[in-house]
Amino acid sequence: MYNVLIDGFPSAYKIGEKEYRIRTSYKIGVLLSQMMADPDIDDDLRFYIAIETLYIDKPEDIIQGINGVRWFLSCGKSEIHIEGEKHDDSTDEVINFDFDQLDIWAAFTIHHIPLTDDLHYWQFISLLPCLVDTPLAQKMQYRGIDLKDLKGETKKFYSEQKKKYKIKPIFTKEEYEEQMEILRQQRGDYYMKLRSLNN
Repeated sequence: MYNVLIDGFPSAYKIGEKEYRIRTSYKIGVLLSQMMADPDIDDDLRFYIAIETLYIDKPEDIIQGINGVRWFLSCGKSEIHIEGEKHDDSTDEVINFDFDQLDIWAAFTIHHIPLTDDLHYWQFISLLPCLVDTPLAQKMQYRGIDLKDLKGETKKFYSEQKKKYKIKPIFTKEEYEEQMEILRQQRGDYYMKLRSLNN
């Protein structure tokens, strides 16, 4: 298993006895993360683009190449497999590279960590939870808090904060206008006027 404390941050993915050089910039990781989460991209195309984007030396074995993409994006954690381990898929999303882009930039800037091309993606990911005393850290804390053991005013407060800072879908101007036109056709001009007064 790869260990950064011993091996340093990786610049290649090993398949068998051969190492395939990879692009390690945090920008590559962010782009790949966004693409892998995009439901509008066909899986075959998704993995083809991912391999073309990540690898400098393209692996001959496509399946192993895809495993390398998963390994890179998980910061090596995809190598760790515990028999029978259960994962909680209901966990709220605490950070989104599109929605939080300015907060992420500001948090790194406040901590005097330059977001340059040579910042390794694994370094970038490991530093995110350490950017304390920033709006990003506060939002991440509110989004990730578990409400089930809280009561009364405390639960009410954190519930309101979770709702306030919840990651919302991001639309392009065209997508937004298309949705508004569908609403106008379904509910009429009067509804749209009322809606504009409440926004």
